[in-house]
Amino acid sequence: MAIIGSLGGASTQTVLTLAFCPEFLIVDNTYGSTFNLDALSVSVSGVSTIDISGEDCINAVSNVQAMPSSEDGTLMSAIKLADGQLPDQPTLIRLTTTASGGTENIYGVSTGVGEKPYFWSNFTITQSSSQSFQDFEHLLVGNNSNVQDCSVNFVSGYSDKFETVEFPVLFKEIYASADDSNLDNNGSFAWLPASENGIGSADVFTNSSGSVTCAICRY
Repeated sequence: MAIIGSLGGASTQTVLTLAFCPEFLIVDNTYGSTFNLDALSVSVSGVSTIDISGEDCINAVSNVQAMPSSEDGTLMSAIKLADGQLPDQPTLIRLTTTASGGTENIYGVSTGVGEKPYFWSNFTITQSSSQSFQDFEHLLVGNNSNVQDCSVNFVSGYSDKFETVEFPVLFKEIYASADDSNLDNNGSFAWLPASENGIGSADVFTNSSGSVTCAICRY
């Protein structure tokens, strides 16, 4: 692992300016329960690629496609910024810590040379409403108690409505076998992986209990 910086303490913003974009971003411990981040933004060659906020949402993004620790089932945390290291592409990373944040090391890890960055953003769906998502690699649906259901539309033409608790059964081959199949340290985000699973789009419907936070990845 290559240390690319360190956090500045509780409730502070740390700005990293790099000459390249690493494939993965890690804060402190890959099997820690949280990165203690309230906001994360990344720009590659002047283009905004990641702009997500909320501690649980950021933790859920870091848990996508993660394997659990054999010791306690904690999911590995690493945010994928690109499909490999992007050399000679100036990268600006801003990390805002929570009130529990410290001065942990920040690592940039790559397995090889890549070609393209990943794009992450999050959305809030108001209560008793809906939002359609398409052309995504990953969709994270939070605040599960406020979700009425999700309509998943497959490219084969098949479509059905599911509760978020059913997502692990739909994609059990790739869901991590952790104690809680949902992602983030509070287990509140359900993961809908479209990549290689034949999903064309999804519609998230909220109930009257409150709003729902979603995070979407495009590549």
